[in-house]
Amino acid sequence: MGSITLLLGRTRWRRRTALPRAFLAGVDGFGRPRTLYVTDNARRKDALEREFVRSQGEQPSFEPRILLFTEMLETLALRHGGGRAILPHRALALLAQRVVESGGEGRWPWLSHMGSPSAVGEALALLHQQLAESDRNPLKGAPHEDELRQALGALDAAVRRVPGHVTRAQALKDLLDLLEDPPDALMEWLRGADSVIFDDLLQPTALRRHLLTRLAQAWAFANSNVFFTFEIGQDLGGDAAGLFFEYEDLNDVAWPLKPFAATRQLRRHLFTELIGVGSGDILVALSEGPVSVEPGRVFDGEPDPDLTDLMYRGEALDLGEDPAARVAALTGHGRLRLMRCADPDAELRFIARSVKRALLDGTRPGECAVALADLGSRADALRAVFTDHGIPFTLSGGQPLLSAPVARLLRRMAEVALRDYPAQELLDLLNSELIQVKSPLHPAGLLGWCRTAGVRGGHPSTWSDTLRNHLEFRHTGEELQKRLKRLSDSLRVLDEICELLAPLAQPATPEAFRDALLRVADRLGITRRVGTCEEHPELARLNLLAWGAALRQLDAMVQDLRVVHPGEWPAEDLINQLDQALTAATWQPDTGGASRVQVLTVHELRGVFPSRVWLGGLVRGAFPPAPAVTFLLPRAKARELQPLDPIAEARYLFCSLLRNALSDPEHPPHQVTLSWPTSRDGGALAPSPILEDLLSLPTWPGHVPLRERVVEDWDDDGEPLSRSDLLRAAARSPEWRALVDDEDRAVVDEQRLAAAARARSAPFGAYDGLLREPPELPPSLAVTALETFLRCPARYWYSRVMRLGPPEEWEPELAADRKGTAIHRILEAFLERVGLTPLQGLSDADEAARTLHQVATEVLNRVQQEGGFDEQLFRYHRERWLAGLVDDAPKGLLRSWLDAEIDGDLGLIPLAVEQGFDNLPLGPATLKGKIDRLDRVPGGILVTDYKTGSAPHANLVERGLALQPVVYAEAVAAHHPDQPVASSYYVIKDPESLSREGWVGDPQLIDALTNRRAVAKIDPLRRRRLLSHAAEAARRLAQGRFHTTLAGAKDAHCERCEFARVCRVDHERSERLDALRDDLQAPIPEEVR
Repeated sequence: MGSITLLLGRTRWRRRTALPRAFLAGVDGFGRPRTLYVTDNARRKDALEREFVRSQGEQPSFEPRILLFTEMLETLALRHGGGRAILPHRALALLAQRVVESGGEGRWPWLSHMGSPSAVGEALALLHQQLAESDRNPLKGAPHEDELRQALGALDAAVRRVPGHVTRAQALKDLLDLLEDPPDALMEWLRGADSVIFDDLLQPTALRRHLLTRLAQAWAFANSNVFFTFEIGQDLGGDAAGLFFEYEDLNDVAWPLKPFAATRQLRRHLFTELIGVGSGDILVALSEGPVSVEPGRVFDGEPDPDLTDLMYRGEALDLGEDPAARVAALTGHGRLRLMRCADPDAELRFIARSVKRALLDGTRPGECAVALADLGSRADALRAVFTDHGIPFTLSGGQPLLSAPVARLLRRMAEVALRDYPAQELLDLLNSELIQVKSPLHPAGLLGWCRTAGVRGGHPSTWSDTLRNHLEFRHTGEELQKRLKRLSDSLRVLDEICELLAPLAQPATPEAFRDALLRVADRLGITRRVGTCEEHPELARLNLLAWGAALRQLDAMVQDLRVVHPGEWPAEDLINQLDQALTAATWQPDTGGASRVQVLTVHELRGVFPSRVWLGGLVRGAFPPAPAVTFLLPRAKARELQPLDPIAEARYLFCSLLRNALSDPEHPPHQVTLSWPTSRDGGALAPSPILEDLLSLPTWPGHVPLRERVVEDWDDDGEPLSRSDLLRAAARSPEWRALVDDEDRAVVDEQRLAAAARARSAPFGAYDGLLREPPELPPSLAVTALETFLRCPARYWYSRVMRLGPPEEWEPELAADRKGTAIHRILEAFLERVGLTPLQGLSDADEAARTLHQVATEVLNRVQQEGGFDEQLFRYHRERWLAGLVDDAPKGLLRSWLDAEIDGDLGLIPLAVEQGFDNLPLGPATLKGKIDRLDRVPGGILVTDYKTGSAPHANLVERGLALQPVVYAEAVAAHHPDQPVASSYYVIKDPESLSREGWVGDPQLIDALTNRRAVAKIDPLRRRRLLSHAAEAARRLAQGRFHTTLAGAKDAHCERCEFARVCRVDHERSERLDALRDDLQAPIPEEVR
């Protein structure tokens, strides 16, 4: 009897070295290792193969077998499952399409209106397979449940009518039954491996999880040793098994497992089915060696946490007495870099420059990997930038096959015949360099005649009369006879070509269609010319690669169609299938290997182990991407069918990359660079929620987010590493001009002169936003709008007048402004529900907590119905906010606020919530706004402005860039002239540190409310100065002075501005301007404050 072991380890290399070597040393009679590695990632398979080859050195030997998990299951099902082939997905989608088309609107009234038959068929086929491999039933209670079930039943019946084939799910189910009592042939295959290692699998479907455990048990019965490896973190000391496999109550210690959610269901299943029944062991690979773990047994774990261990602790990171040294240690002394770039183009230039510098420093190209979260949309831009920098690279997914001319020719040949030979398209096709036509046909010349004569299409035999009349009208004599002879000969050749194309427009079997298409390609010379180009041999090589890829797609399409229906198909269906096959296919024009930098998607990075990694495009909406779910089910139900949550997968990949780089410096990756753009097309971009977990990690002293200690801002200036860089550098600095080629120097000189002209300190004019005819001032101006103008008049123009804005994008996280609105609505509704009753000293706190919980639940339910975010992340925020109200969980935000109200000493007596005003005069404008809360306090009235984020710094208020507390205090004082008024921000961002900041108003009242503590406050003199400054700003707004900011990039928040790509701000020029002389909107000077 063999063994089953779950091997846990912090890094990949530690898990690898912890595998007992005695189990991996067996060989068969030919000297081949009797060890089998199983992975779920094709790139990991390739990387393991290269790793084994390198580890052998000069000694020739066999490498262990490495199989892909899904391919292994399909192969076993095919060999031992009765000999029936697995139905390809395209064939299943075609069957589903036929089901939809055959029923029509009469049988499928809802499905028929959900899209084209091909799109609905594709979705129905995918849903069919997902349901078959899932252990859930999201169809129950779904809209149009009966129709969906009937359609799936009809698809089942159609599959059963296909001879010799089963669906992939059915094949796997048959294999699962077969493993109950494996036949001799299968047992012989199982005995061929002494050791089987399942290498870091992520969660498969429920059906494949059951197959995994059944296979492990069968291997153990066949005397094989089976290992499942899992990655863990530093914090799984103590009862590691209880935490990681969740067989004990986690209470409040589940946070160490958040980065490993992508393996949660799999490891629980393996423990329940294998370890929990006493048929397996658990090993933890520590630095000093593997340690056996038993349920209930406690061990010390590892002493040193890395950044991934600290990200989800929910507490500030103590950096000690030397924060710089501690941060350097946490980031691996240069092994981790975080780079913030201005926009996506700047990010690509940064990556290209740093890759080029690594190559110049001696790093081999094959040891470099660049992964982009949005590679699909940026592949062309990346190709241009890397080519400009002279970097040898290969794109992982290749290029769309239809980007190759030879693939487009195949499609165009079939379409021309089906569309009755349109003259423009037919002659353009024949004019291709890859096609050789007989003389005297000259497609370009004949096309010119057709255009001027008005010939649009039809069989070329019908063109003769129209073209003859055209020639006779324009020519005479010998010239006419020569052209008529040429026309006759050309149309004769064209008739022969159309005879070749004609079978493509006729019903045919898939094989006959393919043969006819290749016969046309051969007769037109494509097969001979595709690899011939003496002047450009590289072009010939690319054409041959693309031609081979197109032929493979054609053969695969024929096989799939033959499975569905071996007889004749309509020509339109055949050509549509050819178009779909070529459109979906890719080809690889560049060979990989050690001589090229690998360019990957982010999720492909999980399978490779390079020394240098650049992970870019880490912004919301791209990493993780929005989940791709079927449109036949509501999103929530469709998500139930996904075995792996995209957010969990992205978090696992991100943390694993950092963990292996920071915790195991002896093995790759040696350096990881993370980058993200801050804006795109004038819209602000936020970092990915997963990256934000790292950047927002609070550090002590100072409670400073980690981003302020580790993030670098890339400066596009620097040593030029590409031709474009050199031209830009020469335009800026004359010392680079000598390195520029002669033909580029005129361009450089012109650009340098233009740059100098732009840099002149000329005053602002109409081009800079000083309008001659300003827009009409609104009847009432929101306080927040005036604040926008105070910080940047141009941003007010873009957002409030032109009403520009970025497109709405799906984000997994609830947006920050929606979080703040939800909290405001909860507190408002709660105070109204209790009738504005004073809360200080309240005797029945639990009753108030229950009321607050009820109100919050109602508000959050409405927010949830509005949608636009990831449900799981929203539930996480919801639980954090409600914690402690009706349960014993640690206090959340709302419970902390309620306790602060009850235990407070301000003597608050609520007067109003969400109190609006719209008649406060300020210069030529009338201000309006809404005050979050008014309270009567001993000695006056207190105005409260809730902030669920950070309150504006006191310096912003003093410079006249933050206005709300000043205006709110003024508005209340105008309605209560006999009462002292004070105003403050109430920051309720963190349950552990609720605070009031930014005091404005009556000094005596503020001193009484703050117990005369030294707090930042605005006295009446400065308040009048601020209001006067705001009135001047309102005057400039009415005059249409919408120039770019003079407040500086930091205070104007230029970094996060959604209009950065269209803004012409020049901060150096702004500093040279005289704002008072030119009547420009600027902050209050320091000498006036």
